[in-house]
Amino acid sequence: MPKNWKQLARTTTATLSRRTLKSSHDSAAVKPLSSTIPKDQQHPRTTAPAQHLAEFFARYPCFKYNPKASVSAEFYRLIEIYGWERDLKKAWEGFSRAMGKQFSTYYGSRVDDINAWQRLCVELKVNPVPQTIPKCKAVINSTHVNLVDFIDTRITGIPIKKFATQEELRTYTKETRKIFPKESAKQSGVLQYLLRKIFAI
Repeated sequence: MPKNWKQLARTTTATLSRRTLKSSHDSAAVKPLSSTIPKDQQHPRTTAPAQHLAEFFARYPCFKYNPKASVSAEFYRLIEIYGWERDLKKAWEGFSRAMGKQFSTYYGSRVDDINAWQRLCVELKVNPVPQTIPKCKAVINSTHVNLVDFIDTRITGIPIKKFATQEELRTYTKETRKIFPKESAKQSGVLQYLLRKIFAI
């Protein structure tokens, strides 16, 4: 955990980029999510409340949380309002847990659950949605996106931005400071497979 908020931009960020995702459960017989959804409805653009994040921000009465804004932007605004130094570590840890729980709520957490992988593909606007875990992973493995955007898209309705290279993703992450806490990976089995290092420590 960095000592002050300016150092957050140098912490480990969890983003989705090229990586081989392995699972011993790839061949598990699971009913695909997309098989139960009409093809013309597989990629709805919907928003949903971020309940876990709302609960986190509610701990700070002097802060008025904007549920329609980017979660990372709201966290930085919280830091600025409170002017933290001593209590920042505790806040970061709470934010990390809330981010992990929110990701799991939106997308699932089990690496052997095809529905979790297909939800990621749906948000990436993959059409048709792959019907097996290996095929879902292949799509994700060839895509560069910021992991915070997976949560933001459910809140703001703004589609996830894709990048041609990991370097472009790195630049975007640094400029936006959209840092997904690596500690939150403990909240989601799927999330552990998506962790990346963008910033040197």
